Amino acid sequence: MRIIGIAVGAASIIAASLIVGLAVNVIRPDGIPLRYSELKEILEEREKPPWLRHLPKGVEVIEFKRVWMLFISRRAKFVDARSATDYAKGHIPGAINLPAAQKEFEASFKAAKVKLPKDATIVVYCAGGS
Repeated sequence: MRIIGIAVGAASIIAASLIVGLAVNVIRPDGIPLRYSELKEILEEREKPPWLRHLPKGVEVIEFKRVWMLFISRRAKFVDARSATDYAKGHIPGAINLPAAQKEFEASFKAAKVKLPKDATIVVYCAGGS
């Protein structure tokens, strides 16, 4: 009889702990997702580099195959974000140079803005640094 009482008491403590833990998890804004799909999404997001996590709406990273298709079909405008010196050494044919460095960017932006229609698909590339 004593063993049954201990088992019932332990099960009651475990059940109460589970209920309180789940309730707190639901209330907390940073609670742990209970569905695997949600947890997987969060973990995949954490694996991305910081710059990729916070892309503005409408901006996406695309694979080379898609870039190539956009290039050969001429359905995109290409922007080279490297310095003017690197651009002069070689660039994608038809690409517009718009250096990411602030002192070069401001001067180049006005000229580039005219060449980039608002409704165009724009592919931006650089040398791959930070």
